[in-house]
Amino acid sequence: MNSTMVWGQVRPSEHVRRWTWLQFAKKKHQRDWGLRMMLDQLRTARRKSVGTKQTLKAVQKGIARQVFVAKDAEPHVVSPLLTLCQENDTPYTYADNMKVLGRACGIQVGAAAAAIID
Repeated sequence: MNSTMVWGQVRPSEHVRRWTWLQFAKKKHQRDWGLRMMLDQLRTARRKSVGTKQTLKAVQKGIARQVFVAKDAEPHVVSPLLTLCQENDTPYTYADNMKVLGRACGIQVGAAAAAIID
C-alpha cells in the first residue's frame, strides 16, 4: 500500500472504473425499460400477429405498426422479415429471446416474431 494513501481511500483508477460500470448499468436499465414498455404495448394490443409467417404477411399488406423479433431466432427464419421491414420502413425492435416474446404475445411457447397491427 502506498504511504500517501489512507485506508479506505479509493484510487483514481478504481473510481473511474466504478463510474463507468454505474454508467453502463444505468444505460442498460434504460434500454431494458424501453423494451419492457414496448412489450407491454404488444401484450395489451387488440390486434397482433404472432409468428414469422403471419408477421411477414402483415408487413406485406402494410398493416403492421411495430414488429418485434427475438434475438435468438434463427437468422434464416427472420432475415426475410427484417429485409421487408427495411424496405417498407416498418419499425422493428429486438426482444431478448423467443420465450419472452411468446409470453408477451400470450402464448406458452416461444415466438420468433410478432407485430402490433393497426
